[in-house]
Order: sequence, then structure tokens, then C-alpha cells
Amino acid sequence: MTDLLDRLRKALADRYTIEREIGSGGMATVYHAQDLKHERQVAMKVLRPELAAALGPERFLQEIKIAANLHHPHILPLYDSGEADGFLYYVMPYVEGESLRDRLEREKQLAIDDALQVAREVADALSYAHSHGVIHRDIKPENILLESGHAVVADFGIARAITEAGGQHLTETGISIGTPAYMSPEQATGEKKLNGRSDVYSLGCVLYEMLAGEPPFTGPTAQAVLAKKLSEATPRVSVVRERVPQNVEAAIDQALAKTPADRFGTAEQFVEALRGGGHGPGPAAASTRTRWRRWAVGAALAGLGFVGAYGVDRNLRVGGPGTLIGQEVLAERDRILVAEFRNRTDDSTLGPVVTDAVEIALGQSRVVHVLSASQKQDGMRRMEIASAEEFPDSLWPILARRENAKAYVVGDIGRVGMGYQITARVIVTVLGEEVLSRATTARDADALIDALGELAESLRRDIGESLHGVRATPRLAQVSTASLQALTAYTTGSRLIDTDLDQAIELLKEAIALDSTFAMAWRKLAIVGPRDESEEAAARAYALGDHLPDRERLLVVAAYLGSLGDDARSEATYRQLLGLYPDEWMALNNLSFQLSVARRWSEADSLALRALELAPNTRHLGTVLEALVPQRQFATTDSVLNVMAQRLPANPVVQRMKGDLFLARRDPRGAEMYWDSLEASEHSVSENALRIRLCRISLMLGRMDDFRQRCGSWRPVARAFLELRVTGDTARATRILEPVLQRSTDSLAEGDGSYDHLVVTLAELGRVQEAWSFYERWRQQSPDNDWLGRAAGSIILAEGRPDSAVAAFMQWYADGPWYLPNRGLTEAAYGHELAGRPDSAVALYERALATPSIYGYGYESYWYPFVLRRLGELHESLGHRDAAVKYYSKFIDLWKDADPELQPQVEAAREALARLMEEPRE
Repeated sequence: MTDLLDRLRKALADRYTIEREIGSGGMATVYHAQDLKHERQVAMKVLRPELAAALGPERFLQEIKIAANLHHPHILPLYDSGEADGFLYYVMPYVEGESLRDRLEREKQLAIDDALQVAREVADALSYAHSHGVIHRDIKPENILLESGHAVVADFGIARAITEAGGQHLTETGISIGTPAYMSPEQATGEKKLNGRSDVYSLGCVLYEMLAGEPPFTGPTAQAVLAKKLSEATPRVSVVRERVPQNVEAAIDQALAKTPADRFGTAEQFVEALRGGGHGPGPAAASTRTRWRRWAVGAALAGLGFVGAYGVDRNLRVGGPGTLIGQEVLAERDRILVAEFRNRTDDSTLGPVVTDAVEIALGQSRVVHVLSASQKQDGMRRMEIASAEEFPDSLWPILARRENAKAYVVGDIGRVGMGYQITARVIVTVLGEEVLSRATTARDADALIDALGELAESLRRDIGESLHGVRATPRLAQVSTASLQALTAYTTGSRLIDTDLDQAIELLKEAIALDSTFAMAWRKLAIVGPRDESEEAAARAYALGDHLPDRERLLVVAAYLGSLGDDARSEATYRQLLGLYPDEWMALNNLSFQLSVARRWSEADSLALRALELAPNTRHLGTVLEALVPQRQFATTDSVLNVMAQRLPANPVVQRMKGDLFLARRDPRGAEMYWDSLEASEHSVSENALRIRLCRISLMLGRMDDFRQRCGSWRPVARAFLELRVTGDTARATRILEPVLQRSTDSLAEGDGSYDHLVVTLAELGRVQEAWSFYERWRQQSPDNDWLGRAAGSIILAEGRPDSAVAAFMQWYADGPWYLPNRGLTEAAYGHELAGRPDSAVALYERALATPSIYGYGYESYWYPFVLRRLGELHESLGHRDAAVKYYSKFIDLWKDADPELQPQVEAAREALARLMEEPRE
């Protein structure tokens, strides 16, 4: 074994440092290693030598590429794979947590809610992988990692890679794929063509074990276990755990059906049943999304006697005979992309207008999900093409595939006499096969919008939407405009928003001038227009709700109610919209943001992740991090950011967020190394953004000379505030502040934090009257400023009224800036200290530490060292030895390189730590 390890270390010495073995299994040994190139910890799995010899490197490495392309928050990503000196290996992130197996060995049974959460998250990963044609084949507690209480599935695609690469040679190794206690009956009996129902069975076994304390079938040997699976009835989990809800037991029972066809058709259906909305796997639920050939579906339906049933009540049924859904070319909720229509006329505006009109009309469907214009635009940017007009026809199938659209619509518009002929064709993305073609004519320009609406309705019916469903939605002219000129101005303006915002706004206003009831134009103006005009535009869009498609109308209503502060009705409207259109990414993102502001992060994160999956852009990435970071779900944030960095490698927002995540973890040295590496290389992060972050990092690390050098002349009021907070040097703070006070303070901008810093600094210097004077001036100028509460509390505290100050700070905690979820807690904790309530102070200090923010680097840079030191002192005074040791140690490590002027604080902490370490444990 030592010789093998030495050989492995030498073979990979130029790329990885193999540190230690952390586990082994039937197929591989796992090592903790350092990735030398990227300076990160990784887990490396090295296949057993006999297995590697049986597989051969070429086929295995080719097959494992499939796993490398799986990007999902609940799937552990594959960083690397390769062959070295006969070793086959693959590399994954090193997860600082435990496996589900570790937790089950410790707790045996999980709380019902915890078990269901793990099952839902694993099912989410399975659903994603199955949609990409990948079956796990080895779902078990050992392959489910837990990071901050959330599940991440490891080894996705590995079993497939080994199976496909090994072929008949695999049996010669004596190694089998899968684990008997969790293996489906069909996998146990050697069935080669497994589908997602096999993974559903395995997940059912895992959920059963989480609730009951052991898998549903056990035995002394693998053969005994498999015999029970094939011959015995599935045991009832309620026999062991009587409080398991009835719907959960029923869902597990169906997931563990011996016949695959009797199980849930998808992992999503299993989750729905666990929530209480389950259904059997009947013909519609059991249908697979990967059978594209019409004859196969028709023969299967005829053989089962279902053909006649599809003819019943075709006005109401989704997926009638002859439709794309009825023939399983498409399935409900599949994504469809509308490509740019080719313009064969002499009017250059008609191509974009036709494209957008068809997109709007098709987008009213509740059966399939039509990608919005902004989703398409995001996809084009990722392909480094600026606009649809510049997008070559040959790339539309590639964009559709990248955006997970199962089909795309292409078409053209040409002249026929005085009128127009418009043709639209539906192409299946995977096959590149045309499956539907429709055409219409318009006698002239005035009839064009109605003709486009009729064309889209025809496509909706042929895709599989019921006649009733199509007729229940308004005509295109009602939900957009009857004026071709207005629609042209709107389309042209919308496409200029990213490149010429002023011109875009003028065109949107022109569209409104041509048709004052054009609600979509009002809504777009509310989003991109100047602040003084956007409120009126939002109100107009809200008032014209019946001139919008349901999707847009509900978005407008929810946003408008939110702007009025009616969060309950706004949330209800978003949820109503998602009930109709589950894949509406804007509603998912906006509702997630609203829930995060209300500190309901555990409800917000899944919505934000879904929005990011549907529309992977930096706006949605921010919403994801706003929900995940306060919950300390750092494994998931790392996974999400790694995926986004691959998709948007030079995006400055992604680069900034990767750096800011170090600070959210309270790792300023890691952040400094990251930012220094960017500073020394070509990047697109602004110099000002780098300077501000490096300045704050220096402050957190107690390197005041670096802080002063990096900050330079930046905002003297803020520098005075920070100097006083970190060093306690009142003389220096006063010297910085006085020149500002001697000049006119009219130049202080309420939006840049100067008034806040000025008021708080004056209060802490004991200049209370001046502080009140500036506070009142600020409040009159900006009565709704988010930071007024902190300033008022600081003055009240300086007046010697700690109880009132605590109340003010906690009110600020309730009403302050949404992007700082721990705002006010440290200030209120200090007020409790001054009021003689150390236990309350400790509780709030620790609550602040436990609630990080992706945007908290500025706010926390000055209070984080102070809080660590104070927690050490408070716990020591309360007799909490271990807690005091922990916080003193963290403070000393943080400020170990602090400047000499701060070293007395570090020395005091070291003395306290030494004193505590000498004390005997109780």
C-alpha cells in the first residue's frame, strides 16, 4: 500500500500534493489532496488497480466527460480526471462536512422534516441528471454529503462511466456497480438498460432508512438482501415510526414498487407525493421524455388500448392525438426557444417585430415554457454575440441546446403582393428534425399583428395545448398592441436597452405615444426609465393589467404591491403566478429576494436556485447568494459560483462575488490572496472596487498602515469613523474630522454614508449636540435613509441611555438596509453590555457572527475583530472557559500580524488565553 501511495504521489507531483487517505470503498480509494494550480483542497478518488486495468483509460476518461458537464447545486462537481502511471483518478471538491452515512451512524434516525429535506434535495439532483440522460446507479447514504445541513450528491455519472468503459471485462474484477441494500430489483437482476426509476427506488430506500433507522431490506449476505427485494412485500415504515405522515409512507411504498412501471415516473413526482400532492404513475405520468420517434409512441398506445381515449374531449385535454405532446415529441413544461425570423422584405424592422410578437403570443401557453427575450439575450452573451440580429442561423440549435430548450421555432416573413406570408417551423433540438410547420398570410401591415397571433395559436394547439386553453388567453393585439408602429418602436427600443439606454427610453415613450394602452411598454419603461418617471410608468402598467398576458400582469401586480409595502399580497401574487407558470424565472427571482429581505432564507434559496438555472445571469446569482450566505451554505455557494465562473469566465460581477465570499466566510487572508491574484493579472474588476476591498481587508486584519495607504484620501469622514472604531484613537479621528467640520458640510452626500459616519463618530467622541444637529439635517434631507436608525441609536447610547439605545438598534435591525441581515445586532449587544446584561450581549454578538452576508465586507470589517475579542472577555467573565478560549484564539489568529499600535490588545488576549489554558477543566 505504501509503495502504491508513493507511486501515486510521484505520478501526480506536478499537479497535486496527496496528503492522506480519507476513505476507501469497493471501487476506489479517496485521498485528501491539494490542487497546486488552483491552491485549493480537493478530494481525489483513485480507482482500484484491477478495475483501472479492466477499464482502460481512453474509454473511461471519454465516458466521465458526461459527469463533468453536470452543474447543479446539489451535485458535487467534477473538477478533473485523468490517468497517471496506470492510475485512473477523478477529482472533486473537498467538502468540509459529513456524509449522510456518518450522520445516520451517529443519530440512527433523522427528524422527519430533516429526512424529507434531504430526500427533496437529492431528488432535485436526480431530476436534473436524468433530464441530461445520466442515471446515478449507486444512490446510498455514503454518496450523499451534508454541508451546512444540505445534501450534495457525489459520484454522479461515475457508475455509468465504469459500466460503459468496462463492458464484459468488468465482471472479471469481481466488482459490481451498486449497493445491495439500495439497489433496485432490475439492477440487482442484471438489467442493462436502467432508467431514472431505478434511482427513484434507491432514493426510496435511503428515505426509508433515514426514518426507520435501517434500509427496508436487510440480511446477512448480499444474496439474502436481493432475494428479499424480489420476493417479500415492502415493509411499512409506520410500523417502526408511527408519526410518519400517511402521504410520506404511501410515497415510499410507491417508490419501492418491484416493477419499475409501478413507481413514480420521475424524481419530481416522488417529491410532489412527499408533499402530499402525489399521484400514481398512470400513462401520462409514466411517459418518458426521451422517446422522440412517433411510430414507437403510436404503437405503444395502440397496444395498450389508449388511442381512442385521446379522442375524448379534445377541447380540454392536453396532448391530444397528432400533437407533439400527444406523440411524446415534447412534454409538458418543456422549454422552447423562438429563433430570429428571417426577414425577406425590404422593411428591416419586420424580422425583430415578427420574432417578438410570436414570442409574446406563444409565451401565453401554460403547457410549455417559452424562453423570454432576456433569457435568449443572456444565452447569446454567454456565446459572446451581442444581439439577435448578429446571431448566425447555424448557432440557433447550439443556443437551444445550451439553454436546455427541447425544441426551437424558426421562420421567415416575405412579401406576397401587398401583403405578407409568415412561416414557422418547430425543430427538435436533439435530432435537428422538423416536426411541425405552419404558415399564415396577412393582407397588409394593418392585419399583420392579428395574423401573427393566429399563427402562434395554431402552433400552441399543434404542440398539444387544448383548444379551451388557447381560447382562454387574450388575443395578441390585446396583450401587446394593435398598432404595428407602436410594436415596432417597442421592439426596437427593447433591443437597445443594453447598448443605448437613452435611445431605448425614447423609443418606449414613442410606443406609448402611439398607443397609450400599450401596457408592456409602460412596464418596460418602469423597469429601465429614470426614477422620477418609473413610478408613474409602474402605476400605469398596473392600471392596464387587462392589456397584459397573465404572466406579465401578475408580475406587474406583485411588483406594484411590493412597492407599496404590501408584502403579503405581493407574495401571494407571485405564488399564484408560479402556480400557473412554474418556470417563470422573474417571479422565482423576485419572490426569493422578497423572502430574503424578510429573513426567510430557507424558503428563498430553492426559488433563487431555480431562477438561476432557468436564466443564469449575475442578477439571479446575486439573489442566490443573498439567500444562501446567511444560512452559511458555503458548499452550495461554491458550486454555484464555480458553474457561473465557467459560463461567464471574465464577468466582473462573478469575480467580485468570488472574492466577497471569502469575506462572508470571515476569511480576510483568503480574500486578500484572491484579490492580489486579480490585481496582478488581466481582469475586468475596476481598480476602485479592488482598492476598497483591499482597504477593508487591511482594516479587518488590524494592519492600519496598509489601511491608510490603500484608502488614501478616500472619504475622510468614513476614515475617521473607522480609525476610531478599530484603534480607539480619539485624537487621530478628531484630526481627520476637523478639516471637514471647518469646511461647509453641505457637500456631504446622504447616499454615500458620510452623514451616518459623521453622526456616529461625533457621538462616540462625546460631541452629542453636534451629532444631533447633523442627524436632524440629514433626516430632513432624507427621511427614508436606511442608516438613520444606527445613527440615532449611537447618539442615544452616547447620552448614557443604553436601554433606549438597544431599542433603537433593534428597530434598525427590523427596518435597516436589507443587504445586511445582521445589522444592528452588534450595536445592540454593546448596549446590553453597558446596561449590565452580559448574557444578552453574548447572545446578540453570536447571532451576528452566525448570520453573514455576501455584501457585509464593509460593515463587518470594523466590528468583526471587536466582537471576537469581546466574546472572549464576556465568556471568560461568565465562566465559560471553552467558549472564551475559542474566541480569544480566533481574535489572536486574526490580528497576529496587526500593527504595533494594536498589539497591546493582542497581548492582552494572549495573556487571557494562557490563563484559561492553565485552568483545569470542570
